[in-house]
Amino acid sequence: MLTGVEDNEEDPDIKYVRFIHYEGASSGQVFEDAEMRDFFVLTVVKPEESDWWLVWGLSDSYFPSRDEVRDL
Repeated sequence: MLTGVEDNEEDPDIKYVRFIHYEGASSGQVFEDAEMRDFFVLTVVKPEESDWWLVWGLSDSYFPSRDEVRDL
């Protein structure tokens, strides 16, 4: 699991957490920026009527759009 939570630019009540494959025996370390092509994204949504963030879904290598999450 990466440390940063990513925002949806169109909707502040949708957030993304990225997971990467790592099979190392110890902690990983980042040395420079690189494009990631193989990752999972956990999408969470905060409904208007709730103070809780709810899991919407797990996606393979893409961030679901606002329309997809909100099912518009």
